[in-house]
Amino acid sequence: MKRPAILAVVMFVVQACGSSTSAGSATPTLSPGVVASQSPAVAAVTSAPTPTLVPNPTPDPAAWAAPAFLPKTGRILFTVEREGQATRLAYIDQAGIHEIPIGSDATFANAIWAPGDTIIFDSERVGGVRHIFRMGIDGGNIVQLTSGSTAQDSAAVSPDGKTMAFGDVDPAQSRDIGIHLANIDGSNVRGLTLGGGPGVDGEDDAAFSPDGTWIAFQRVVDPNVPTGGLFLIHPDGTGLRRLTDDASGAGYARWSPDGKQILYSNAASQLWVVDVASGKTQRLSDPADPGQFNDASWSPDGMQIVYRHFTPGSGIELVVARADGTDPKTLWGAPLDHGAFRPDWRP
Repeated sequence: MKRPAILAVVMFVVQACGSSTSAGSATPTLSPGVVASQSPAVAAVTSAPTPTLVPNPTPDPAAWAAPAFLPKTGRILFTVEREGQATRLAYIDQAGIHEIPIGSDATFANAIWAPGDTIIFDSERVGGVRHIFRMGIDGGNIVQLTSGSTAQDSAAVSPDGKTMAFGDVDPAQSRDIGIHLANIDGSNVRGLTLGGGPGVDGEDDAAFSPDGTWIAFQRVVDPNVPTGGLFLIHPDGTGLRRLTDDASGAGYARWSPDGKQILYSNAASQLWVVDVASGKTQRLSDPADPGQFNDASWSPDGMQIVYRHFTPGSGIELVVARADGTDPKTLWGAPLDHGAFRPDWRP
């Protein structure tokens, strides 16, 4: 999601806080098929039986061509977007490609796997303000998790499945208000970082470490120099630490399954990893490849990565490579004028 532009930098203070937000405080106006976040509703989503989805259950084979190969483990969730049309959602596993019906929603974004064969995403489908929702793997049992006048996006779920982290923005003031936490049902919303305040462009793309003790996130300080660094913070708000500088930019952090490295894209849309202990960085994408590399995710065993690859004139594709970036192979190619985004590879 494109976040609103923010005023020029006046001052930057690095400090964690425990403030609350209006997110989750208002009673949402619900669209058909959406229920408010309450414990019984969330339990209904979590406990719903997993449907059997046949490969390629779509009448549009041009939009959902078969993958070039199938992953040996886990399943890869991703969205397909086309300008002016509703977003579509699918995943690839050992049986093939499966489309998940999500209705006509051109604002659907940032889908990730959640516990109990559910999916968390953000959308503007209710009231025109971006909020976070949860649904079953069959596209049903939609639950709205956040609400209010502020906009939330890019949720991450803790390893124990009890907590989510997300970016929060006040659209009325064009002001970033920081990374926030909430219980997985959307209750107990609390601030984790101070956010931008006047003049800071944003904190977003939070990601929990595999052991749940750290949250990585992107912080952009100056909208006139739209590059940001990766930071780490404990879920209790302590231990704030800068991991990368702002020189080349860093975003969309994803932890390796062993928790030792973080995969990210820089401002030039190239893939890098950073060693969490030392801060040492290493480029993974091939310098000879003129394409753009973004939205990378690790395989469950940490042996491979999947990412979005775009070459002007050739469209957008999902590519799987070894963990060191070598031996890239096209997994799935989006049809003309379509784009595949944000693959999430989970067990």
